[in-house]
Amino acid sequence: MPCGRRVRERTEGRYRDTDPGLNHWPGVHGLSALLNGRVWRARRPLHFFRPDGDMPDEVELSLTIPPELGPAAEVIAELHDRVRGLEKSALPQN
Repeated sequence: MPCGRRVRERTEGRYRDTDPGLNHWPGVHGLSALLNGRVWRARRPLHFFRPDGDMPDEVELSLTIPPELGPAAEVIAELHDRVRGLEKSALPQN
């Protein structure tokens, strides 16, 4: 299973799937770029698109926190803590 194991998380009376192995996801994700203030870059997977097609080889996106959510540094710190907590809770208990 390339993405690790799934965890069912109960939030506000609802369940949602979380994936503790985010860094093992074979696709692209921008979490690291967002948490570290870097530009997010994604390369076109060769096996999905024609080599001579219209899709660019690479795209870049600057990820930002909307001001309506509050100070960016605080939102990013909370997001980091939540992700770390989910990953830690998904680890096998010894």
